[in-house]
Amino acid sequence: MTDSAKSRQADSVKQTQMVRSDVVVRKASGCDAAELAAMLSALSDLSLYFRFQTAIGRPPRPAVLDQLLQPTGTAWVAERAGRIIGHAMWAWAKGMVTPRPTAELAVVVADSDQRQGIGAELISVAARDARTAGADQFLVVVSAANDPVVRLVRRHWPDASVERDGPLLNFLAPAHSAGFIRPVPAGEPVAVGT
Repeated sequence: MTDSAKSRQADSVKQTQMVRSDVVVRKASGCDAAELAAMLSALSDLSLYFRFQTAIGRPPRPAVLDQLLQPTGTAWVAERAGRIIGHAMWAWAKGMVTPRPTAELAVVVADSDQRQGIGAELISVAARDARTAGADQFLVVVSAANDPVVRLVRRHWPDASVERDGPLLNFLAPAHSAGFIRPVPAGEPVAVGT
């Protein structure tokens, strides 16, 4: 193996985390467009609404996929047997009234894989990456009717402020919330829900 191949392999290990023995979380790339489109197309109308609050098309428009896979921050996917079952991302928040660097976090998990801790692990990985990139605080925009995500945010960021904007809740949380962003060595197994 050449030195450059060894380096690429080491980088790949750094970017991949085992969530469970059958689920892997890794950085997303443009090559994931077809698999991500398939996952999003299979979501229920409610799951699509909770994640996007607007129609994205079935299959999603290419511009939507580009934004999901190449945000101004970083995107992550969860895979099982080579099939994408979850997506999380962070992007620099635009138009914020606060001068602090703010990363907006978002996550979606396939309907059949929800409530297994995969979304919590994905959002933790994205938040950790955003904090490393310099985010001082996180913005999480959630439908007020999305009880699982509202509970996740309140449980993991109890000091987050919240502002209602019609049917949405805008949570603003300090990035130092160490209870949620676990220091996990890259490439080592991570148990979902821990």
